Amino acid sequence: MKKFLLILLFLVSFAVSAQLAKGVKILGGNFSICSQNGNGSNSLITNNNFSIGPSFGYFINEKYALIGTINYSNSYYEYTGLKYTLSSFGIGSSLRRYFQISEKFFFALDGYLNFLRVTDKQTTTVSVLQTTQTPYYNISVGFQPNFIFFPSPNLGFSAGLGGLSYGHYQNLSTASSSNFVGLNLNSTLTFGVSYYFTNKK
Repeated sequence: MKKFLLILLFLVSFAVSAQLAKGVKILGGNFSICSQNGNGSNSLITNNNFSIGPSFGYFINEKYALIGTINYSNSYYEYTGLKYTLSSFGIGSSLRRYFQISEKFFFALDGYLNFLRVTDKQTTTVSVLQTTQTPYYNISVGFQPNFIFFPSPNLGFSAGLGGLSYGHYQNLSTASSSNFVGLNLNSTLTFGVSYYFTNKK
């Protein structure tokens, strides 16, 4: 009986890790939508957020995958006397290294390069109606840790824990620019789901 359980454990481990092989393709991404109304404790009237980020990847060997992403998001905030809209479109690429923790859990480290184009629009309605619009872009490079759970050999759920980044900000209205460094491992948590197209023999 003990020998049977050891064989079964080995087969399960092989079934899960077998999808991480050269040529395996990954289709995934993330999606979020949020709507909030003011609770009377501050001037917030409404807050609506929407984001979507499809991704596609390809394993160059059993430990490394190249991943490309497209992201779009739109946020709308309305306060007493102020309306604020933030929309962005971005593209990115990353090299992901997989580390197996157990049969169904992996740790992954992404080294990425992202480009983000943003339009920031504010409209004030106090006394005089006035609208200002600020277009800008960010280019960033960095590292992001992820934990991935495989409930089946083809399906992976991921959770990202912030990361380390270096970037460049360029304001397209005023030509002002700045560079920034960020380390965030606590407050930023992202979730995603991916389908792994395993090689069939």
